[in-house]
Amino acid sequence: MFIPTAYGFLIDSHNFYTFNRKYYHFEGSCSYVLAQDYVDGNFSLIANLAGGKLKSVQLSDKQNSFEILADRSVSIRIMTFSLAGNLLFTHGCGSSSS
Repeated sequence: MFIPTAYGFLIDSHNFYTFNRKYYHFEGSCSYVLAQDYVDGNFSLIANLAGGKLKSVQLSDKQNSFEILADRSVSIRIMTFSLAGNLLFTHGCGSSSS
């Protein structure tokens, strides 16, 4: 059985190292997709930054959301209804890469 081995890092709230070993530096106030199932939409892992500092990390599946805030508190949202259509995450922040 093939088990993929890849890893990425988020260091000091705004330094991102991707699964394919690229480096990005973001200091905006935006939400950044760290990992996502683009095929079936089964999960999303999102970093939420405010003023260049990590505000929270959110893990969502098709129905539920689990968010760890910077103060280490946890927010859990369980969906009890269905939405028609698709949800789209976008942002308009600048970035730099090397």
